[in-house]
Amino acid sequence: MLKQLLQCAAMVCVWLLSSAVLADEGASLMSYEQASKAMNASQAYARDKGWKVMVLISDQNGLPVLLKRMDGTSSSAFAYVTGKTLVVTQTGLGSGEYGAKLKRGEIDAIESGSPYKGGVPVYVQGQLIGMIATSGVHGYQDLEVSLAGAQVIGSASKP
Repeated sequence: MLKQLLQCAAMVCVWLLSSAVLADEGASLMSYEQASKAMNASQAYARDKGWKVMVLISDQNGLPVLLKRMDGTSSSAFAYVTGKTLVVTQTGLGSGEYGAKLKRGEIDAIESGSPYKGGVPVYVQGQLIGMIATSGVHGYQDLEVSLAGAQVIGSASKP
């Protein structure tokens, strides 16, 4: 238990430090209303599938707007959603795409970054406004949940 808490604390510190540096990039482009719509869609999708997940929605700087953990979701999901968010923030890639490039040696590893599917950028009218990261089930299922949220407010890919 203590080991998990220390790991989570370390992840949060790295994530917050990197987010603080990026925060100078400008005001948040992800509104609470947009994040709420995306969260509702993501959680509804997961509930319909019977999946227990944690979803983190952040702005373009990687700063959290909303975080929700469904009952029964593993506490380790927090480390994965923060790691996926960190990857999207630093690379602009989905976390699964980052993982594939990392495996092929095409990109450097990001400390505390997660190479698993489930973290996606969110674009509105071609502009990156934030990201959605999900954890709790298999990577491809996490990705489905994140995409369900992204699609109600924009797109997970740049047009």
